[in-house]
Amino acid sequence: MGESAFAYAGVLVVLSAVAGAVILLPAALARRGQRVERPAAPASGFRHRTALAAMRRPCSPGPAS
Repeated sequence: MGESAFAYAGVLVVLSAVAGAVILLPAALARRGQRVERPAAPASGFRHRTALAAMRRPCSPGPAS
């Protein structure tokens, strides 16, 4: 009984995630409307400079195995 309960719980979690992605997420984005495209923060500061530096000189993260 214990293993099948875990299986049913796993199926329920996956179905809930799919339902949320297919039904709830588009509804929330539609309700938000035009405000979805607005940037969250101004493009300045430490993170912005670090990202620009990383994009300017990309490198391999390590040896490929």
